[in-house]
Amino acid sequence: MPAVTSTTAEEQNDQEQKMWNALKRHIIRERQRKKEEYEAEVEEERLRKEREARERQDVMTLEETKEQIEQLEQKLKQLEKEKQQLFMQLKKVLNEDEIRKRQQQKETNEMQPMKMQMSNMQMPMMPMGMSGQPEPPPAPGRPPPLTSHMLNKQTIVRGPIQTGVKRTRSPSPTYALYAHRLHQPMKHQQVYSDHKVEDGRRGPQMAR
Repeated sequence: MPAVTSTTAEEQNDQEQKMWNALKRHIIRERQRKKEEYEAEVEEERLRKEREARERQDVMTLEETKEQIEQLEQKLKQLEKEKQQLFMQLKKVLNEDEIRKRQQQKETNEMQPMKMQMSNMQMPMMPMGMSGQPEPPPAPGRPPPLTSHMLNKQTIVRGPIQTGVKRTRSPSPTYALYAHRLHQPMKHQQVYSDHKVEDGRRGPQMAR
């Protein structure tokens, strides 16, 4: 009997040890499983949070992009409006410049005949000397010298011509006399006295 009892006690101890080991392994597996599940939940939560953050970032980025696009579109419209205004101003300036040029050309064409007429009217009649060159104008306060044209005119307009009376030929004045009279300024009183002397000379000749 004692041997049977001892054997039974050892078997019981072995069974208890096996049960304890089995329970221990079970507990360890459960703990490992729970740990893995917890880690999986933590990883999933982290991934979920990251995904939500990316979605929020994407939404914010999309909204910001839309807002930036709207701002750029408004700026583009404003620039197009300014471009149109500048183009209209440039067109107006060019048109005004073209009108001004045409007006100036018209005024120039209208003033050209008047300028030519004024230049013709203001051109002085310079007496021609014996050499064919125009003589210089007389000094202020002195009468102009008598030219050959004036001398011939004075010779022609000297007293009335009497018809029926034969007039003797008077000696023609020499070239030296003409040159002397051309270069020597004569006064009005001297011309008048010459007329009187010449008329006095012609009186006796006429009487003859």
